[in-house]
Amino acid sequence: MITVNFNEDQHLYLQIVDEVIRQIAQGHLKSGDQLPSRRALADHLKVSLNTVINAYDQLTDEGYIVPRERSGYYVDLLEIDMLPSEEIETKPLKHEHAKISEASQYTYDFHFANRDMTTLKPKQLLQYAPDALAKSMANCNLKEDLGALPLRLAIANYLRKYRGVMTSADNIIITGGHTASLQTLFALLDDSIYALEDPGYYKNLD
Repeated sequence: MITVNFNEDQHLYLQIVDEVIRQIAQGHLKSGDQLPSRRALADHLKVSLNTVINAYDQLTDEGYIVPRERSGYYVDLLEIDMLPSEEIETKPLKHEHAKISEASQYTYDFHFANRDMTTLKPKQLLQYAPDALAKSMANCNLKEDLGALPLRLAIANYLRKYRGVMTSADNIIITGGHTASLQTLFALLDDSIYALEDPGYYKNLD
């Protein structure tokens, strides 16, 4: 049965996700094995049903499990060798030029669920918003052509942990949208002939 240690530093649904992945990687759960129903697992862990639903949805999105109508959730066909190892899991990717604060304590908590809306003064907020935005933009490294380094590091860690793809932040490019992404891809490809899905995106990219 799936268990978690209720680590306060990580969301419960992510703990369930990590535990399922760990059991798959260690061979305790094999391709085709059925997972407990969402309600049964919620009752076993004594957590809300939504917590388990979020975990199963995440595992489904990542391709670890598949739902079968009126049957439940099953471990998908996976290549165990492609799963991230625990040794790799414990080593978050970093960059020699990264300057990311690792402080765990803050003077103010701006979490949306912890705000006292009764003390919010909209006029004062609008008054200081432009100045705050200007300072934020000034602190950004606008010369970083590949995109914000903290974001690229987070994506690289995500790919390593949930996709089993080992890459560095230097191989990740943040673009301004779909068109910019296509233009970047076309510039990187040597072949001048491209294929797009039909129906697809027909806007002129020249």
